[in-house]
Amino acid sequence: MKIVPSLFECEICRKRYDRPEDAFACESTITPVYPVGMIFGDHRKGSMYYNITFAIGKIHICSHSNYSGLWACRDNGAGDTLGKELCGNNDVRMKPNDAPNPSHPTFKRMVKKLKSQGIKITVWDGKNVVSLKDFLRGRK
Repeated sequence: MKIVPSLFECEICRKRYDRPEDAFACESTITPVYPVGMIFGDHRKGSMYYNITFAIGKIHICSHSNYSGLWACRDNGAGDTLGKELCGNNDVRMKPNDAPNPSHPTFKRMVKKLKSQGIKITVWDGKNVVSLKDFLRGRK
């Protein structure tokens, strides 16, 4: 005979726990969702994506992860990924260093592309999602 203890399951990811409070804590985990058209990029010299500006192209949440598709403007020889083409497959979670440099050529190109498509532009300012106007005002 096999005895199976009562388990408590997170209804988001289906992970099972021995204690209900652990399952509740898991269910309470907030997955960040960023709007389509939100621009971000770590333009610090030496960072992995120094010559790339990203924007959220398609929202895709799976379980507790954000696998949203991204548009990218690149000055690293790989070309741009815009329109129907999307890149990215990591869990998208903004960090303070993901606030882009508005003077970077890839940032300017991304803004121009999003405007030409009539997409509402927002920007990650290092802490929050803000309008392009507010982001640029704060950088002067």
